[in-house]
Amino acid sequence: YGINANREMRSSLLKFYQKHQKKISWHDIKRAYLYIKQDGTKIEISMSWTNHFGRWLITGLSWFVGFYSVMIIILAFLSRNENPTQFILLTFWSVMLLGAAMLFSSINWPYYSAIKISKLTKNSSNK
Repeated sequence: YGINANREMRSSLLKFYQKHQKKISWHDIKRAYLYIKQDGTKIEISMSWTNHFGRWLITGLSWFVGFYSVMIIILAFLSRNENPTQFILLTFWSVMLLGAAMLFSSINWPYYSAIKISKLTKNSSNK
């Protein structure tokens, strides 16, 4: 799956995956690999406050760009009778901004995969 890990880490990841394969897949492990640390034979998630802050920053940026896109599409529909070319350009610009908002939002996928793995590691250590 493209995860570059030493022998012990591969063994730990494989054991973790076999234990939780109904709840997690390899793409989650690959995305979250930046946050995965090895604790003996077990894995754990290591995140700092900057990771959480960055998640909220990216989420805020995504929402702002999405909201701005909705405002542009409203403006486009309000002006559609006056200038059809402007309507087409504003609609195109709005769709591009919505795509950008989704792209910005996808930057958080590793964070969410790490949170998912973190919950699984905490649940398995409590049992």
